Amino acid sequence: MVFSSAAFLSVLFPLAVLGCLALRRWVRAQNMLLLALSLVFYAWGEIGFLPVMALSALGNALLGRAAYRFREKRWPAALAVALNVGVLMYYKYAGFAVDVLNRAAGAGIFFAAPALPLGVSFFTFQGLSYVLDMRRGEDAPGTVMEGCLYICFFPQLVAGPIVRWSDIRRELRDRRVTLEGVGDGFLRFIPGLAKKVLLADTLGKLADAAYACPDGERGTLLALLGGAAFCMQLYFDFSGYSDMAIGLGRMFGFRFPENFDRPWRSASVQEFWRRWHMTLSRWFRDYVYIPLGGSRRGEAKTALNLLIVFALTGIWHGAGWTFLCWGLWNGLLVILERLRVLRPRDWPRPLAHAYTLLAALLGFMLFRADSITAAAGYFASLAHFVPAEGAANALLYTLQPPAVLAFAAGIGLCALPGKLPDWLRYMSCGALLVLSYLAIVSSGYHPFLYFRF
Repeated sequence: MVFSSAAFLSVLFPLAVLGCLALRRWVRAQNMLLLALSLVFYAWGEIGFLPVMALSALGNALLGRAAYRFREKRWPAALAVALNVGVLMYYKYAGFAVDVLNRAAGAGIFFAAPALPLGVSFFTFQGLSYVLDMRRGEDAPGTVMEGCLYICFFPQLVAGPIVRWSDIRRELRDRRVTLEGVGDGFLRFIPGLAKKVLLADTLGKLADAAYACPDGERGTLLALLGGAAFCMQLYFDFSGYSDMAIGLGRMFGFRFPENFDRPWRSASVQEFWRRWHMTLSRWFRDYVYIPLGGSRRGEAKTALNLLIVFALTGIWHGAGWTFLCWGLWNGLLVILERLRVLRPRDWPRPLAHAYTLLAALLGFMLFRADSITAAAGYFASLAHFVPAEGAANALLYTLQPPAVLAFAAGIGLCALPGKLPDWLRYMSCGALLVLSYLAIVSSGYHPFLYFRF
């Protein structure tokens, strides 16, 4: 089930809100309801993988309690690492690893890669952070039910934001569900829904048309339009999901951390990564970068630590060379900025901003490509200043009113200030809800891009 579906908006969503309002005096009963609905939410489209997710949540909840009780022992944390990394390796990376081994050594190993469980990268990272935080003694664990709800709570279950136990520990035991909170949550949920349905899905068609065009026929204009469309598609798809998750959490009395902070306004790649997918950046900072030594052991070691973190960030997104190269591309630019080989802070703001946008654009062109060969063909298209006749249909699509409107609206939203006046938010939300619901009913299933990861 996805937020942008008639089933969610018409059935599960009102059931969850009305149920929590009816049970607002009994937090434990609310937790039981939300846990049950979270399992239904996941099982709706992924019932075959429900045991994987549920057992992962239960295992991490139990190991978290053990890690806190036996903080002087290493075995609970070691088991948690083995459990979560093992799930990721089997479902996400085993097929890629076997393919690399077969190509490199001619091993001839046959391995039928399994289907990828929905949201596996998110619920394993959240479960692992729970156990590691308990190992450090930073917070006391909750009950097994609270631990399971923390990991598989449906608003952020399949695409984040990655919530830390400390973010919602108190609210799991003491929170208030109010009509005011539900209203505030609606004001955050509806724009997120519109971002996804009205902008991301429309821009995605433009990007798909550009990438589907044969390499030898795609021209510079189409390549740039397709790359820019995908950048905005990814942003509005993922930030839209985050807005909806944060809004839903607010309706149920939770305050989730922000995941985006206007990243397209950045004037350096370092700044971009402080604003883009912030909960993932914090996760890698706290559980990888700092344990590796952070920036405490000289510039060379710092650069290596950053390269490791960005390589893992790329691989986290997908098992493929394009994801790894995308991570390394961003890591290299961050290192060059840190070493002041590149000094965007010293440049005029428009130049620094243009550099950052170009770096992100080239990186996401690589991210979107199906293979290194496909990425090379797409980059080569940037030099084809006069497109071939075969690109005409794809270019014509960019002239259609929905695509032009989505493109213009996307650029406008990226440039707007962070918070709109309340009167404008209230006036726009009703219209956005109607338009989004009509789009959902007319066009069917709207999967989120980050469901692949």
